[in-house]
Amino acid sequence: MSNLLGQPFEPWVTKQIDVRQKSLGKYSTAQIQSNLVKTPFIRLASSVDLTFDFESGGKLKNGVPQKLIDSGLDVSNFDGVELAKKSILYGGVVSMTGENNNVAPNSGLNNSSSPFNGAYGWGGIEERGYVPMPGITDVSVQYQNNGALTKTTINIKCFSKRQFQIIDVLYLRPGYSLLLEFGHSTYLNNDGKYDSFENFSSEPLRTLFNPKDKTQYDIYKEIKKSKEEYDGNYEAIYGKITTFKWSFNSDGSYNCQLTLTGMGDVIESLKMNISVEDEIEGEEKNAGEESDDPPLISNKNKSELNKILFNIFQTIEGDKTDFGDITLQNYPNPTKKFKKEELIFKNSLFTVGDVDTVGWGSDNQSPQVYITFGSLLSMIQSKILLHDNSRGVDTSIPLFRFDMDFNDLKNDENYILRIPGGFSADPRICLIPYTNTSPPIPNLELPQFDFNEILSKSSFWNVDGEPYVGRLAGVFVNFYYITKVLDELPLDEENNANLMDFLKDLIKGITQSLGGVNKITITVTEDGLIKFIEEIPQRLKKVEDEIEYARFKTFGVEPGVEGSFLTSLDLNAEIPSSFTATIAIGSQSNGNQKSGNATAFSNYNAGLKDRIIPEKVLSTNDNESTTEDEDKKQEVTIESNFKKIIKIGSSLRSPFGAIYNAKNWFPENIDTLSNLNTTHASLILGRLTQPDSKGEQQLQSPFFLPFNFSLEMEGLSGMKLYQKFKISEEILPPSYEKGGVDIQIKGINHTVNNSGWKTKLDTQSVPAAKLSEIPTSYPLNTSEGGGGSSSTSTGNISPPPPSNPPADEIQRITLRRLADDGEQTYGIMTVFDSSGKVLYALPTVELPWKGNQNSISCIPPNDTYRVKSHSSGKYGKCFWVIGNGKGGFEFDKLFGNGYVRSSVLIHKSPIAPGWLQGCIGPGLKFNKTQDMKDKFGDSNTNPLGTGDFYLNPSKEQSQQAVDKLIGTLYSEGSFLMQIKNLNGVGEGQLPKNLNDPAVQTYVNSSDLYKKLF
Repeated sequence: MSNLLGQPFEPWVTKQIDVRQKSLGKYSTAQIQSNLVKTPFIRLASSVDLTFDFESGGKLKNGVPQKLIDSGLDVSNFDGVELAKKSILYGGVVSMTGENNNVAPNSGLNNSSSPFNGAYGWGGIEERGYVPMPGITDVSVQYQNNGALTKTTINIKCFSKRQFQIIDVLYLRPGYSLLLEFGHSTYLNNDGKYDSFENFSSEPLRTLFNPKDKTQYDIYKEIKKSKEEYDGNYEAIYGKITTFKWSFNSDGSYNCQLTLTGMGDVIESLKMNISVEDEIEGEEKNAGEESDDPPLISNKNKSELNKILFNIFQTIEGDKTDFGDITLQNYPNPTKKFKKEELIFKNSLFTVGDVDTVGWGSDNQSPQVYITFGSLLSMIQSKILLHDNSRGVDTSIPLFRFDMDFNDLKNDENYILRIPGGFSADPRICLIPYTNTSPPIPNLELPQFDFNEILSKSSFWNVDGEPYVGRLAGVFVNFYYITKVLDELPLDEENNANLMDFLKDLIKGITQSLGGVNKITITVTEDGLIKFIEEIPQRLKKVEDEIEYARFKTFGVEPGVEGSFLTSLDLNAEIPSSFTATIAIGSQSNGNQKSGNATAFSNYNAGLKDRIIPEKVLSTNDNESTTEDEDKKQEVTIESNFKKIIKIGSSLRSPFGAIYNAKNWFPENIDTLSNLNTTHASLILGRLTQPDSKGEQQLQSPFFLPFNFSLEMEGLSGMKLYQKFKISEEILPPSYEKGGVDIQIKGINHTVNNSGWKTKLDTQSVPAAKLSEIPTSYPLNTSEGGGGSSSTSTGNISPPPPSNPPADEIQRITLRRLADDGEQTYGIMTVFDSSGKVLYALPTVELPWKGNQNSISCIPPNDTYRVKSHSSGKYGKCFWVIGNGKGGFEFDKLFGNGYVRSSVLIHKSPIAPGWLQGCIGPGLKFNKTQDMKDKFGDSNTNPLGTGDFYLNPSKEQSQQAVDKLIGTLYSEGSFLMQIKNLNGVGEGQLPKNLNDPAVQTYVNSSDLYKKLF
């Protein structure tokens, strides 16, 4: 399922390579036998059944069987699969016989009892006597469209008209499928022992003639299993006949040629603009009032997909930011033999409310509605792709499938490159939850805004612990954009819109919106799997330690060690015009420039310098080239560009703030941010692929060197496109030596004829990278609320109080922390009037105690804090904790346990995880409806924060608690707050559960506290 680039060969393929090479170095008896008698075998079998349909009077209807009988070939006893079983092309012609489907060769002369016997005269002797059997002369397998499609050409020789008639019926029928198998007749297995194929019957062949309840996908699985069973010395192609031709020779023989293609060839012609009954229902959670402003969903009856999306949109209520579910009826589940069932996609809809879209050419479009890319593909697969419905009303087998786990999209392994600090610049196209940058990129302090907080909570775009990959299935795609692409698809001469064009245009828009650093191609494998391949190398921590690459010896023999089984090696450079600028920029030490990212070439050229033009930069870079340190120079370039995206001190009025905070999605705002984001993403990616002083880098170079490197070998199966391997260095130039270049497969071709089976690999190269340890991302800037930033708030701040508390500044709040369960800290905030009288109490949530570390811990207990009234651009009126007694009340510095915190607020927050980074969230009462296991799936039965129900109305009730504090304390300007642990216990010593006896004793001491539970 994973689409990661650069994976190694399967272990059994690597083992076979090793066995072949070592045996050539040892000259073993088995190797000598294998080389002396190594000839290929080729076998071709047909899926064509003869069907005998009779008229009411018992006469056979006119059709192919009747025509064969009329021509003198009696096939009346060969109905169904029998003709195909008698006519397998394999060293001439063989039959499958008996219950065990044994392969029986023909021998001797035809005895005239049946046309289907004898090595000579097979097909009948009436016409030309005892001619040889028909047979395959050669086969070639080529991959087209960058490996997306297979094209197999098979040449067959027939020696009589009767033989040609049989071949015509079984093997020259466009649209019908064939099974082609080939391999080495003798070979070394992975135990280093001599083995052979002789009249063998494979599992794919048996399934072809007796499929029972199996599908074409089972045949592909059996082919894969057989490749491993025979250690890569067996290969098979299952596909359909697309074209054929034949010619008659003067000696009475026939030359036949047919072309076999994988199922991927068909999808190129599938259309999108079909209109059938839809069965999709949408459901929006926490729905509000009916909106009078629908989004721009045009041509709702133009196609099936248009109608599906429109029907979902009709279920959206209210103008708010929230998640919703989608239910897909009659989904053919591949894990249950394609039985139809209901499939529910949780949180696969996302709506963004309060959006201003003036300038879109229509009325204001709010809310904006999104669907995950994975859910969208499930609808296309279920409702638009071709299906085989011949196995009952409850079963529907798609001829093609997306290589995506629709049963578990949250863990799907279709990854694309993700850069820390990356974001969608055009929410009219798509959205992803953004995060901040990570070293070696400087901390750009991306701000956290409300709807990104909400989007982050249930999105599965992010992959846990993996900062450099995102899930393609988790990208939220805008309904507006989907229907816009549908409406703008070009039509062919039959007024059909192509499915592949639709998918490519959709991916193109997503790529542009994310900054243009991705290169996602769509390929269709021979077994009908539609795959999305990210051609820019990604990095996944969980697989790095498991990688072991195969190594081909390129030339010669080392006696007693190993030898090469490669038959040819070719390397040439072809540089297209589109690479000219990239190569120019890359011919220097720093290939990461605003004008282009050429780090792949600059790394390849490390240690070289152009004597005449040593540096190629934009003229506007002069102010950035005063430093001698290249790393520092790149940081300055990245930061200077980012200042245009989000102006320090005025982020809310920046291009980024206009989109993500004010939600003013005007064309001019989006165009500005998109242009800046393209440079932003390119510079970050370039820096991550630039080696540091130790020669280490975070990511592999994003571009391939334009070198065509190919090698040919004795036939070997099991290798796949985009896998990597290594080669020995006997004949390579210095830049390729010592693992200097990684080699990745971009094409696999096979040729089989009398001289043998050859496999040719076409490859692409990138400079090899030594990867450094993956760092932790910086937290998002929550100086507008969040408590994790090292900078002060940029909100509308009133002048701070004096650095030392005035004598008349009094304590107005006591926050008593009751329990800490490792996810959050629960407390009770008691509020006093100026005379010290208790006014009311509020429940609170904070992060757990983790040593006062930035962004992950609450602030220290058992201390006195200064609090001032504050106006935040994000939260509005709230309170800012600006100093603590143990730190001498130094402004906006909260000291404790060796750490210094800043920008800690008291603001709305119904729960701590995902909402807080050190701040304090008050509520009206603890949540009695839900507990922690509802959200985090553990056994924690503490309340899920505060409020009646998360997310709504808990969020609003938390704001009501803040408003209550504002009504009481905001006019004071500043006051003192004490934070104490229950019973004065030390840091990290609180009970874990609110049901603890010590907690209950404290709660029961006051009716005011009891009301909070």
